[in-house]
Amino acid sequence: MSSINSLFKVVFQTVSIFGKAVGQAYRQSQAQSAARKAAGISGNGVSGSFAQEYGGINVSESMDILNLKGADAKDLSKILDRYKTLSKINDPKNGGSFYIQSKVYRAAERLKYDLKMENPEEYKKLLDELEGASKDANKDVKVESIKK
Repeated sequence: MSSINSLFKVVFQTVSIFGKAVGQAYRQSQAQSAARKAAGISGNGVSGSFAQEYGGINVSESMDILNLKGADAKDLSKILDRYKTLSKINDPKNGGSFYIQSKVYRAAERLKYDLKMENPEEYKKLLDELEGASKDANKDVKVESIKK
């Protein structure tokens, strides 16, 4: 009989401790949720709306990463130029950092996203022009290398 009482006490204490822990975790979760709502932070921990932080990065951080100022952030050719330069510098094959290269990629994508959302037709036109210029530049390089 004594062993049954001891077993019952152990089970009861374990359930009691577990119940208190679950209750405390629930109260803490509710408090954090209320604090996030008061601060204007969404449930996934990312502040603001999707439009403010596309890809987990905002516009000012993107401009800092790509070292762009003011109107340069609205110039697709400058964004792509800075992206290519910084990607090449931070290429892991050349001793660069994949982490920094990823940040550069996300920064460029963020700024391109803004341009695309502001004026989709103009963005597509600019992108087509830049791709055409890039193809023409590559053609010249290939022709020159063949002539040599």
